[in-house]
Amino acid sequence: MQVVLSVDMAPGQKAFIFPYTLASQYRQFHWQWYWKNARSFRFLVYSFVISLPLIMKINKGAHSPGNVEEWKKRREARNHTHFDPPHE
Repeated sequence: MQVVLSVDMAPGQKAFIFPYTLASQYRQFHWQWYWKNARSFRFLVYSFVISLPLIMKINKGAHSPGNVEEWKKRREARNHTHFDPPHE
């Protein structure tokens, strides 16, 4: 069984024996075969798609202006050198 790539090569071009660049490795990867025969590959894609909204929500909350200001204050409170006198 031969896997057909979705991106066809131009006429007269031949694929490298070993794909040296990341783009050629990505292009020559057997996506269809892995999707059909490797359950872990499908689960990896499904889990990424399912967890993406949760990751986006956490990222949005972490980079909200209120949270940025809060952490700026916390970092300023800890901004000292080891030669500063102790304080409470």
